[in-house]
Amino acid sequence: MFLASMVLALDMVHVWTFNAGSTVEGLACSGKTVAIGTSDGSGYVVSCNGTYLSQIKALASMNDVSYCCGKYAFVSSDNNIYLTTENGKLITKIPISFKYNEAVILTPKGILACSSSCAFFNMKGKLIWSFDLGKIAGEPSYYKDYAYVPDVAGKELLILNLTDGKKVGEVFFGEPVYTSDVCGNLLVVGGQKDVYLFNLTDPTDPKYLWDFNIPGFVGDVKFSPDCNYIAVINMAKNYVHIYDINGQILYSKYFDEPVTAITWGKGLVVGLQDGTVEAFNVTR
Repeated sequence: MFLASMVLALDMVHVWTFNAGSTVEGLACSGKTVAIGTSDGSGYVVSCNGTYLSQIKALASMNDVSYCCGKYAFVSSDNNIYLTTENGKLITKIPISFKYNEAVILTPKGILACSSSCAFFNMKGKLIWSFDLGKIAGEPSYYKDYAYVPDVAGKELLILNLTDGKKVGEVFFGEPVYTSDVCGNLLVVGGQKDVYLFNLTDPTDPKYLWDFNIPGFVGDVKFSPDCNYIAVINMAKNYVHIYDINGQILYSKYFDEPVTAITWGKGLVVGLQDGTVEAFNVTR
């Protein structure tokens, strides 16, 4: 639940709350519904006004969820990907290795799943390729035919061709990098304490634009749908910060529980450690 905020150039108005019952591990939004993955293995789908629509249940934590093309993909520590409709009806369950069970990105061509390795599956669950990191992958993203995978221990961002899984580039950082997101031709990367923005005019060679420091620990980074804002979880301070694409802070909101997940839809949706999901309208 939220306690206080600092308004600079935006306004955030609370619109609904949903209690998922356990730590929110992942969030995704279709524009019509919101998907919630939780530590007790639940995969909820609620409407954009927070009304419960459906629930699927895994045998272990639902670690992440992604949306694309009318479908959600949940990935679980029970070593399965659960593919559902936009309203949460189960389409299929795809068995995977434990090497791929921490993060998931749904693309028009298939499903990218990562942990200590990454693998790309078609929508029917057939393995197309795998790439062994030998380390821990952070939250990946994609642009056109390329995946951007944070290599936490290697302090680098790997660029993989989605067609065949071959590495076509890399970006090195002076700190571990944990998360990434893409909007239009912009790539944002969350490091341990810094956030970095790149231009993807050449998808295999991201052009550095700027970075800024977070007074805490970066938990996740997410673009707004119009690419004008970047929401950042500050895990050490229980804040969500919103920046513009020039790196200027526009708004900060404090929560009385650690923030564990964020996503954008019609507004900003925030998931907390105690299982609370809060949704906000964000306006100038």
